[in-house]
Amino acid sequence: MSLLRPEIYLCPEDFTAIQQAMAQAPQDQGAHLLAREIRRAHLVPANRLPAASVRLNSQVAFLDNDELEIGSVKVVLPAAATREDRTSVTSLLGAALIGLSVGDTMGWREPDGAERMVTVTRVD
Repeated sequence: MSLLRPEIYLCPEDFTAIQQAMAQAPQDQGAHLLAREIRRAHLVPANRLPAASVRLNSQVAFLDNDELEIGSVKVVLPAAATREDRTSVTSLLGAALIGLSVGDTMGWREPDGAERMVTVTRVD
């Protein structure tokens, strides 16, 4: 399977908050994926983001393409990832979702080497 890397879009406010969070986050695989993703992000004003873009504090429904299951999480900064229904933007899943839009599919490699892929189905 080829790992997909769709275009991602961030507003400057989210970009700055994510950079600050990364400076304090453990340097694990999620942080490394997030660093790669934000380096290639297109920065645009919040009011010009593509419709239904995943931003910080977005509730995201997604299809786990490997498990063929629907999931839903709120993508948040690490300090707010205190509940099961929230994921930190510095986690592998959070890093994969941030900046995507409905219909985008993103792939990444898990710590065990397995490839994982999710497709965004809804953003609130």
